[in-house]
Amino acid sequence: MFRIEFHLDIWVFHAELTDSVAVRSAKDIQLATDIRKLLHTKRTLDGHIIFGFVTGEFPGMTVFRATASSIVTTRLTWMGENRVRYEDS
Repeated sequence: MFRIEFHLDIWVFHAELTDSVAVRSAKDIQLATDIRKLLHTKRTLDGHIIFGFVTGEFPGMTVFRATASSIVTTRLTWMGENRVRYEDS
């Protein structure tokens, strides 16, 4: 058997910076937390992998060139594991 690892970056785009800091912070934390919780309830992705989980949450900012507006973002890193038989590779 081969051990296969998947490493994904999931980018969550939050509210625009025009929202107040308090409103934006609450929305950002809740949205990233809800996505992490959803991914953790589906640890096998309905049987498609052996095991998967969020390995990190990293806040940041993204600037869109077309509109020149800044968006608050969170990068979730996710890792999943699977196996493949030698004969099937």
